[in-house]
Amino acid sequence: MRIVLVDDIMNEIKAVTEFLIRQNPQTFTRLSDDALAVNSVREMLLICSIVKSSFFIRTDENGFPYEYRPSLMDSFESEWAVDLKKSDPALFKSPKILRFVQSWLQPGGYANRSYGEKRKREMLSQFNTNSRDAGYPPEDVLYIPQQQYSSKGLTYQFDESFYHYLFGSVLRSMGYLVLDEYEPYMFTAKIPDLSAFRTVEVRDYLSVLDKRGFIRRGAFMTELQTLNITERAVLGAGISEPTIAEAESLLVEVKRSEKIKEGFDSVMEYLIAGYGLYDDGYLAAPFIRDEDISLNTFGFGVLSLDEKGKLVFKKAKRMSTPKPSDLLLSNRRNQLWQVRATLVLQLAKNVPLDKLLKTCSQTRSVATYRELLECLIQMDPEELVDLIESQEH
Repeated sequence: MRIVLVDDIMNEIKAVTEFLIRQNPQTFTRLSDDALAVNSVREMLLICSIVKSSFFIRTDENGFPYEYRPSLMDSFESEWAVDLKKSDPALFKSPKILRFVQSWLQPGGYANRSYGEKRKREMLSQFNTNSRDAGYPPEDVLYIPQQQYSSKGLTYQFDESFYHYLFGSVLRSMGYLVLDEYEPYMFTAKIPDLSAFRTVEVRDYLSVLDKRGFIRRGAFMTELQTLNITERAVLGAGISEPTIAEAESLLVEVKRSEKIKEGFDSVMEYLIAGYGLYDDGYLAAPFIRDEDISLNTFGFGVLSLDEKGKLVFKKAKRMSTPKPSDLLLSNRRNQLWQVRATLVLQLAKNVPLDKLLKTCSQTRSVATYRELLECLIQMDPEELVDLIESQEH
């Protein structure tokens, strides 16, 4: 088992900061060895939503610091971007600071709860002090902690959700619609870390959004509800053409570097459980080496970054497979329809409900939520994006 030791903590930070700047130089600017300016409100909201360990620090009425993590989820029940902007307008002021820190907290928590809470308050207070001393407004700093995963090995790494964002941004640059921890319709197994689609069901929407400047190439599903309240997309050169994946749909299993072997096994499990939804499977992990890739006996694709922050990309091998059964094809069509419906609902969050109802009522009776949904799904992508553009401010 290969691990990243304490001496390598800054090496991981250096690698990921170099990677982010190289991937998107207009959005990320280096401030120091452990801090980046994030010049995009949309990207900052996306990082908050996907990286589960990330947090801002706020202070309660008693003067105690606490973690604050706004999150835009894909469901209709969770807070939407428009609601978040009303409740926390300061969050939508750019730029923000992305700062990489080491957590003081031991894995598994503390038996003495009050001591654990005290330890956490001390850590947050020190983080605030350090940011203030570095010249960063503490309220504008989004922290990404490296966490200790093994008290015996003294290993620290970013958690897997940080690499969901990192490698998902690669797929976005390749023109995919990227979903974080998406549970496919009628899925019966564990949820893949990332699902990415460039099928006919979503291509027309991505094409129109790209043409209008709302996105560049692809998008995370989560960011699509922020189109009319954040800046237009400004992405860097992205991934060069030779690395573009051929698959129309793929899944990605993300692992920390010491869990690479079991990651390849998981990819196979998810492909089988997907029941025809995914064309290819990929394993993503930092610092994958040749000896790790030799464990990949199934020919899955690999996404990684090296110690210098350069992308490591190996396409999945296109294996000859028998013609899929009618049942598999039917399942794939149904599942991709669900992806399209989810995409349309995310886009609809950019338009007030009365505007959606007024538009749909011009061509049909809209008396139920189902009828509204059917209208939006059948609406020409150009018309739906016209509605979004008319609400921009």
